Amino acid sequence: MTDGQLPPQMLRPTVPVVYCNGFALQYRPADISVVLKVDGENQAILKFSYTVGKSLAQNISKMMDDFERVTKHDVMTTDQVFKAITEEHERKSSDASMG
Repeated sequence: MTDGQLPPQMLRPTVPVVYCNGFALQYRPADISVVLKVDGENQAILKFSYTVGKSLAQNISKMMDDFERVTKHDVMTTDQVFKAITEEHERKSSDASMG
């Protein structure tokens, strides 16, 4: 589903909603696992077949491309954010030690 609409069965209160701000990936001979994390703490584990994993990856990629096109804004990855914060911290530390 890439049109932004949730199917009626997902709107029922019995379907859990899980937020994450991080994740870990693992693959095994038969499936893929995604560990959803909040502030480094495991919250939920998603397990799915390779076929579903590839389909999910393609659909999320398309959705992000569409979002960036519509908003005219590139969303940073967590790796890019971490690198920018680290570089700024190192710059400030270097400036403080020099002056």
